[in-house]
Amino acid sequence: MTDGRPLVSIIVLCHNYGRFLREAVDSALAQTYPNCEVLVLDDGSDDSLEVARSYGEAVRVFTHPNMGVERTSNRGVEEARGEYTAFLSADDLFEPTYVEELYDALTAVPEASYAYCRAQMFGADDRVLRAFPFSPYLIALRTNYVNACALTRRADYLAVGGMSDVGEITMEDWDLWLRMLEQGKRGTFVRKPLLRWRRHEAGSRNPDARMRAAVAAMHQRHHELRSKLSGPRARVRYLFDLAVAAADIVFGFSRWPRVVRALERSSWRSFEREYR
Repeated sequence: MTDGRPLVSIIVLCHNYGRFLREAVDSALAQTYPNCEVLVLDDGSDDSLEVARSYGEAVRVFTHPNMGVERTSNRGVEEARGEYTAFLSADDLFEPTYVEELYDALTAVPEASYAYCRAQMFGADDRVLRAFPFSPYLIALRTNYVNACALTRRADYLAVGGMSDVGEITMEDWDLWLRMLEQGKRGTFVRKPLLRWRRHEAGSRNPDARMRAAVAAMHQRHHELRSKLSGPRARVRYLFDLAVAAADIVFGFSRWPRVVRALERSSWRSFEREYR
């Protein structure tokens, strides 16, 4: 029963996470949104292929020799049949309403290319990661707060060329959002922590020292975008959006979608005036 809503492709990315893969696929198959397909992209890994194929026709399975997250992601989108796509790492989980709530947000903001939410960590950490109403200024001038699992219009993903190989920076998702921004495409925020992000004892690919270097490298990679936002009006708007983000941490007003949409619309219109 599709209820007339467009197909959403959930693309599960797996490299040597066969031990977690069943949990991820089960969470994708358990979505309340009535029209989903699930793809597993096996990036040349351990027993992942055996687990994926055990689902039979419920899951479309693709495999190839290891070629990295960027090219594996792009292949997943190319193979997807849906109008919308969402990546899910094989060691993470979606809450049952993940697709439904992010799709509803995109429906409410038709000019947005993707919808994102907060992430609830589990495993070696249990924090809820901070994320804020979409601000082109914060994501361009400060750092990334949009997770790679955002529900994205497939056509817009393909229009910017998908993920790029950013090498040792290891911030391919931030690079994608910035390239979308440079081509006039934005996101919208859902406050709920609908993504469950597993944290391993070994930690991230980007510990603090590498993180600072990676952020600096990403800023340099998108120097032209940042330079166009260096004027006094842009600086004032950046500080305003930063204050809004800080206030949201304390008061949590982004729980009200209408407030989120109004703030995002105001920031976006300011950005469009600056970035021409």
